[in-house]
Amino acid sequence: MHNRVKYLPNIVAALDTIPTDRINPRFLEDANHVLIKCPFATIVWEWVLRWCDIPSPSQFSSILDINEFVRGWVICQRKRNTMISICYGTLWWIWKARCDRVFKNLHVNATKVVDNIKSQVFT
Repeated sequence: MHNRVKYLPNIVAALDTIPTDRINPRFLEDANHVLIKCPFATIVWEWVLRWCDIPSPSQFSSILDINEFVRGWVICQRKRNTMISICYGTLWWIWKARCDRVFKNLHVNATKVVDNIKSQVFT
């Protein structure tokens, strides 16, 4: 997972070029909306953070907030690396579910995404 983190800016740049949310056209589709603020992403983040025993998913309003959170989360480097994997893995699986829905017309529910995060982040 750590080797894939460097590609996050490319994903963000790609999202910034899409003018509206294809799933819900009322919203401007940018990286923060798709990966954090849309209802689907909000549910996934809530369940992942609850699994990690971390309160209040509303603390994230942007991808920068996630980066700040991870950098200041704990002093122990091993635990911080685990949280980095969980957070970036969550971003990846939300992005993948969104792409599957838009481009393949596959509807993956939030439970499946969270299960994928739990199983894939630690392999």
